[in-house]
Amino acid sequence: MPRPANNQAEPVRNFRRRGPQLNENKQPPQRRRHNDQHVEVVQDLNMPNPVQPNIDNDIQIEAPLPQPIGAVDDTIVFDEPNMLPNINRYSISTAMISPDYKYVVAIDLGTTSSAYAYAKKEDINLDKNQINVLCNQAWGVGKHNYMKIKTPTSILLDENGELDSFGYKAEYNYDKRVKDGVNDFYFFRNFKMALYKNNPTSEMVIFDVNDRRMMVQTVFSKVISAFMKEFIESITNSGNTISSEEVRWVVTVPSIWSEAAKQIMKKCAHLAGIPDNQLIIALESEAASIYCQYLHSRDIGDTAISVSKKVTQYMVVDLGGGKVDIAVNETLGNGLLREIHRPTGEDCGGNLINQSLVQELSQIVGASFLKDIKRRYPKECFIIQRDFEAAMKCVDPFEENKISLRIPYVFLHIIREEINQEQMEQILHLGPHGEKITIENDWVYISSNLIRERLFKPITEKICKLIMNILFKIKNPRLTKILLVGGFADSKCIQEAVRKGFPSNKVIVPHEADLCIIKGAVILGHSPDLIQHGDKHNERAAQTAVVKHPSQI
Repeated sequence: MPRPANNQAEPVRNFRRRGPQLNENKQPPQRRRHNDQHVEVVQDLNMPNPVQPNIDNDIQIEAPLPQPIGAVDDTIVFDEPNMLPNINRYSISTAMISPDYKYVVAIDLGTTSSAYAYAKKEDINLDKNQINVLCNQAWGVGKHNYMKIKTPTSILLDENGELDSFGYKAEYNYDKRVKDGVNDFYFFRNFKMALYKNNPTSEMVIFDVNDRRMMVQTVFSKVISAFMKEFIESITNSGNTISSEEVRWVVTVPSIWSEAAKQIMKKCAHLAGIPDNQLIIALESEAASIYCQYLHSRDIGDTAISVSKKVTQYMVVDLGGGKVDIAVNETLGNGLLREIHRPTGEDCGGNLINQSLVQELSQIVGASFLKDIKRRYPKECFIIQRDFEAAMKCVDPFEENKISLRIPYVFLHIIREEINQEQMEQILHLGPHGEKITIENDWVYISSNLIRERLFKPITEKICKLIMNILFKIKNPRLTKILLVGGFADSKCIQEAVRKGFPSNKVIVPHEADLCIIKGAVILGHSPDLIQHGDKHNERAAQTAVVKHPSQI
C-alpha cells in the first residue's frame, strides 16, 4: 500500500477474521545453530532473519513458527504485514471498564525486579489532591527479610508447569532443588526482555536454566497470577474480605513494546483470570508522567521544578534493568498534557552493568569457571549479584576509592582448593586490570575508576545519546527538565552523566524513583479518563495526545 502524502491521514487498515492456518503436524523445517556464547537458537528456515539469541539473561528464546501475516492468535489475520490490532499504543481502551470496584491494584513486572501497589477507591481523591497508595510489604524468604518493596522477577514452576513460588522464595527454592539434585522444575529469571527483543507471537517459547522450554505466555500469566494471589492473601490476612470482582487490575508495559507484545501481555492477564472489564494495560511512561504531576507538592516540595505549570516541557527517562524508555510531555494548561515525542528506548538498562562485570571476570578466571559456579551455587550468585547492584548505585562519580564485596564462603573454598590463594593473587596481578581488583580474606575490592570507565561509561554514553537525539529532533528551548525514574535512576554515576551531558536542563530524581511507575499506575487505574488520545491512525494526532491533569477531573 503506498504511503499517504504528508498532509493526509493514514488510511485505516481493515482486518478480517479467519480460522487457524497452521497444523501442528505440518510445521516448517527448522535447524539449530550455536553462537560463541553457547546459546542455542532455533531458526525457522522460512524466516529471512533469524531471531538473535538472548545471551545476557538466564533464558534462551526460540524463534516462533511462521504465522499468517500479522496474526496475533488463531482467529485474527491482517491484510498487511506488521499490522496488528491497535490496543492503543498508550493504553487499553477503558470504555468497558466496570465502575464497580473497591480496590485498584497495579502490577509492575520489571526485567530484574517486580512489585505491586494498591489503593482503595476512597483513598484517591484527585479533586482534593489526596492520594494514599500502598505498596506490598517487604518481601522475605526463609530466615532472611530483605526489607525491599520489589522482589526479583524470578519464577519457579513444578514439572507440570504450575506455580511453585515467585521472587525471593523462587530463588531460594530453586537453589535448594539444585543442591538436592532434583531436576523436576522450571526456573525462569530475567525473561521480560523476550517480548522486547523479538517479534513475539502467542506461540513463542523461552528456555529455562536447564534448557527446558515453555510458552512465553504461560510464564507471564503465572507471574501475574502470583501477584494476584499475594494481594488477595494480604487483604485477607489484614482482616478484610474481598472478591475478585471488586478489584480493578492495572498491568504496566514499556511504551516501546510492539503492539504484538502488548497484545500478548493482555492475553497473559486473561489467562491469569482477569476479565476485560477489570483490566487496564498502562504504558510505563504514562504512569510515570501522571505520578510526576504531584512531585512539587508530594515528594519534593520545590515548586521551582514543578512539571504542572503551563507550557512546561519535560522528559521522563525510565531507567530500568533491561531497557531505557524515554517520553516527552508538555503541560498545555487547563489541565491538559500533550505528548510531543513518541516513546523511544534502547536495551541499555542496569543489566548491562552486570553483563560487563561478568565479561571482565571471564577474562580473569575464564568463562567456563564462572558458568560452573553459577550452575552449582545459584543462591550465592544471587546474593553477590544483589550486593553488587546495590554497590553500583553508590559509586561516586568523582572520588577514587574501592568498592568492597563480601565473597560467599563457598567461593572462598573453591578459590583455596581449586585455584589457591597465591595463584588467584597472581592471576589478578597479571590480569588486564592489575591492582584494580584485589582479594583480601573474604573480601574483593574493585577500583571505582575501573567501574566508571569499563562498566558505566559505555552505558551512560548510550543513554545520553538517546536523550540528545530526542532533544535534537524537538529543538525546543522550553524543554528544560529531565526526570529520571526507575530503579537505575538512583545511580550517582548515571545522574552525574546526564547532568554533565545536559547542563542547560534541570535533572530531577524524585524520591522513590523506582516506585513512580507503579504508583502512577494506581492513580491511572482509579481515573482511566486521565488520558485522552486523538485518532490513533493519524501519526500527527498520535503525537498530540492529551492527558488531563488530575486536578481538572
